[in-house]
Amino acid sequence: METEAFKNGYTDLRKGWLLRAALFLCSLIFAYWALVSVTPLFPVLRLNEHLKDAALLLEKEGEYWMPFGQMPTMDNYTDAITLNIIGTLNPHEPIRSAMRMDVSYAPDDTEPGQPIRDFKNFVEGKAMKTWSYARYWHGDVVFLRPMLSVMTFADVRKLSFFVLMILFSSVMLLLARRTYWIVTLGFAVSMTLGGFPLLAFCMEYVDSFVIAISIMCVILRSNIRDEESLVWLFLLSGSLTTFIGFGGLTAPIVTFMFPLLSLVLPDLETQSFRWDWRYVKRLLLFGIVWSAGYLLTWGAKWVLADAILGGEDSVLRDAMNSILFRTGSAEGMRLFDRMLVIVRNIYAILPFSVMSSGEGKAPAIYAIIQSVAETEGSRLDKLALTIKEVAPILPSSIFLGLVVTVLVLVVYLVAVVSLAIDGKRRRPIGALGYFSLAFLFLVPYFWYFVTANNANHHYITFRNQIPSLWLFLILPHSMKKKEID
Repeated sequence: METEAFKNGYTDLRKGWLLRAALFLCSLIFAYWALVSVTPLFPVLRLNEHLKDAALLLEKEGEYWMPFGQMPTMDNYTDAITLNIIGTLNPHEPIRSAMRMDVSYAPDDTEPGQPIRDFKNFVEGKAMKTWSYARYWHGDVVFLRPMLSVMTFADVRKLSFFVLMILFSSVMLLLARRTYWIVTLGFAVSMTLGGFPLLAFCMEYVDSFVIAISIMCVILRSNIRDEESLVWLFLLSGSLTTFIGFGGLTAPIVTFMFPLLSLVLPDLETQSFRWDWRYVKRLLLFGIVWSAGYLLTWGAKWVLADAILGGEDSVLRDAMNSILFRTGSAEGMRLFDRMLVIVRNIYAILPFSVMSSGEGKAPAIYAIIQSVAETEGSRLDKLALTIKEVAPILPSSIFLGLVVTVLVLVVYLVAVVSLAIDGKRRRPIGALGYFSLAFLFLVPYFWYFVTANNANHHYITFRNQIPSLWLFLILPHSMKKKEID
């Protein structure tokens, strides 16, 4: 008898899948450890010369580089730390060095605090002290160190751009074949608002997009509907997100949501698709598997580092303190503060967010929000007063952007509501389907809420919303009944 799984084209999990998945994850973690351990042994060649060139380039661009003088921001601050680690790796103690992932800084500094300055001092031979960044795997050094041994940092950026463009073009073609043109266009628009293709020039989070789009290509190209194969893919995606580096905190959600949407959206285009509880449980399983790969790979690094370093530095204690800090628990962040973080990230991805205040510094809307958050008194009174003070210096383009955005939202909502109440034109995916899509849409905002003190860097973390923006843009199309129905 045909099961519910086969009605939507999926095969059931086979017996023993959990054990096989656990062994697969253990194999991945061992491979990560082996790769980072042999990386310090790679021949230096022209590495030092290229690191000096990179230091000069980063110093010229600044810590938060805005190629057009506006958002999106390229995070050279974090890239400088990664480059510093690459140069500091010790080939005489490769395993300990790979676990410590030391960052060098000048001896006259009481503590590191300006990564580009510290990196420049290091390549100039002034840096002698180090501090350990052991709580991360820093897996990107596995390929960045060999690449920088034979090419400049500028060339690495160009190669990154080329790879990302190839992947982007490939997934666009696959989406066009498997879905309607509006879905493909929505993907392109959401990626553009997220800073594509400029994000290719920042080593911090380009890896997350390479992982996400690569897995999208595998799913769309192979039309995978075997649950166990998908479990392995999502486990790999979550684990690689943690291993690859800083992108594991700044843009992790894209490696979960993009592959998941590459399953859901083609399903919505099929005539026989039905959104039932079996389908919801399948999506939840993929979410749990991705989370397991993501979290267990973090934990494995902390345990391995403590075991290998022999209590030299308590990596596990440092990681726990970092969790309290990143989640805002150590800072005592209030509900309003967490909601404010979400608003900042939403604002950062809107088209008019690139506009600045009259002084050309912080975005005007952000200035209003910041003022409301940091002053005393009634929030409504503060909001009214701040708007009154800031409004005269706002450029007209800000108001134009706001007006256009509001008009687009009104038209969008009218389309959604009209489809929701018109049973003849609406797809029969039911309340469960719409609730599930709404839950998927909110995933990045749950992440922002939980990791509020990390997501407070909205000019970097706003890219987690790109999959939600894609889903938002194509929702009316997904709700509409297709002609083949």
